[in-house]
Amino acid sequence: MTPVATSLDLDAIVAQGWVDSGDFTAAEFERARRFWHGIRAEDAYLDSVRAAAGAVIRRLTDAAWCDFGSQGLRLNLPGSDVDLGVGVKSRQWPRIRLALEDKADCLGVVRTPFGSSRLAFTWRTGESTVDLSVVTPDVYEKARRMLTCIDTGMERDERIRFTWVKQLLHASKKRDQYSAWKLMPYRRFCSGFIPFGN
Repeated sequence: MTPVATSLDLDAIVAQGWVDSGDFTAAEFERARRFWHGIRAEDAYLDSVRAAAGAVIRRLTDAAWCDFGSQGLRLNLPGSDVDLGVGVKSRQWPRIRLALEDKADCLGVVRTPFGSSRLAFTWRTGESTVDLSVVTPDVYEKARRMLTCIDTGMERDERIRFTWVKQLLHASKKRDQYSAWKLMPYRRFCSGFIPFGN
């Protein structure tokens, strides 16, 4: 991806932990606004992928699911995966793996940025990738609460500015800063959030 010219000081923005309206010129915000609304044109399709994947998860595993990703928060980049989660006791994870073996590729148990473990699956639906995280019920409920806090607390213009910075970091291949930036909404809107490893 080709780096995008910008008036923003990305290093300073990541260091301060958020981006405010004062960091943007009017022209920069207009570019960000057009970019964000362009992504929103994909929402109906991705919402349909999410609903279809959720129905498959419910049918095969009998587990309730929710959106675990940036698309549900309208913070995704173009071509974003659809990220879903279910909460199941760890002793039942082998049952989930068996139920999904003909549908999804199992990536095994991996660590999350939040210090917990998840059983990860992935599969393709049309032109999109669906990623499923199987976590324990307590982690599932905590994740739902955090996502709700972000969704209710974050205003539209904040989403536009955040997503634009995310895009610029991604395009510039600033991988460490990009990874850190994706967690900033949790830091800002979820009281007491401390990412694993900090």
